[in-house]
Amino acid sequence: MIQQIKQFYLSVDTDILTAKNGDTAQQGSIFSGVVSHATHTINETAEIIRDTQNGRNYSAGLTQNTGQHAITLKNQMDSLAEEWMTNFAKEAKVLKEVLEQDLMTLKGQLVSYADNVKSQIQKRVEELRAAMAPYADSLDSESLKATLLQKSEDLRGSVEQSVKELQAQLEPYTAE
Repeated sequence: MIQQIKQFYLSVDTDILTAKNGDTAQQGSIFSGVVSHATHTINETAEIIRDTQNGRNYSAGLTQNTGQHAITLKNQMDSLAEEWMTNFAKEAKVLKEVLEQDLMTLKGQLVSYADNVKSQIQKRVEELRAAMAPYADSLDSESLKATLLQKSEDLRGSVEQSVKELQAQLEPYTAE
């Protein structure tokens, strides 16, 4: 068999030397022949080894060791998977608690801020009513209309300012 291998590689060397430079088709053909012959030689050698008593003993030992390693690996993987699931569950619980606490804090801040905005709006509406009372009594519609428009604009500006403040306060929470 060794003699066959030597002869094959001598013929490959000859083919390579006679191949034209840049002839990729011929070079590809030579490479395919080398790979094919090497595969054939490896298969023959493996068959010869398998047929010997030592080859059969080695194969049986390898199969037994592989089975034992597979069992050991499975046990380790089961243990690691259980540990991972336990850690995952703990971390999920902690994350849930942190999120619930953050949401409660945010809710408290929003309720407080909403109450503040509501009281400011009510205060402005009362101021508007008080400012409009004299005009309602006198029924001066033009003055009433002008004052109402001015006070409405003031109220709208106040509400817009409150919304901007709320957005600014909520920005850290929306960025996360």
